[in-house]
Amino acid sequence: MKQNKKTCDLQSCVMCRQCLKDWLPAIDSNRKSFHFKKGELLFKEGETMTGMYFINTGLVKVHKHWNNDKELILRIAKNGDIVGHRGLGTDTIYPVSGTALESEKRMRNLAHMSVKGRVANALLFLRQKFGTAPEGYINILLSRQDLASYTGTTYETLFRIMNELAEENAIKMDGKNIFILGEDILLDHTKDE
Repeated sequence: MKQNKKTCDLQSCVMCRQCLKDWLPAIDSNRKSFHFKKGELLFKEGETMTGMYFINTGLVKVHKHWNNDKELILRIAKNGDIVGHRGLGTDTIYPVSGTALESEKRMRNLAHMSVKGRVANALLFLRQKFGTAPEGYINILLSRQDLASYTGTTYETLFRIMNELAEENAIKMDGKNIFILGEDILLDHTKDE
């Protein structure tokens, strides 16, 4: 984690534009701007709450421990989302953890890959990161909306692309479970520009 010297101008970001104007002085005096590398923890489950996080740019995996060192991903937060706020109130402990997901390479991929390439790349990345379940599907259950957000596309476009990949026998879908059948087909799509 690296603290940024440059902060928002209290007018441009979504949070400052949508909050009550009376709150701006409090936000200004208490805010800090950080840059997190991929894999860095913003906050950890069970620790005392030190603040909430507004995501200017990037993706943050909000997750909770699950039995035997496994984790349950509750959501993937994106630009404009707030994370770490569930510790506000009477219980001042973070009930979940937040970890930065996005790297500069991924940002380049979002800018230069076709939508199908981004979806193919995301599926390969998720399998590499989370492995496969004994049944063979990618060992993470994401909603189609979360996958759409993760790949920088709309739900409708993601739905269409996933159906096209299934018709090409690159993947098979069973509810939220996704099986990769043709890694070479997905890799070919990641090379499209």
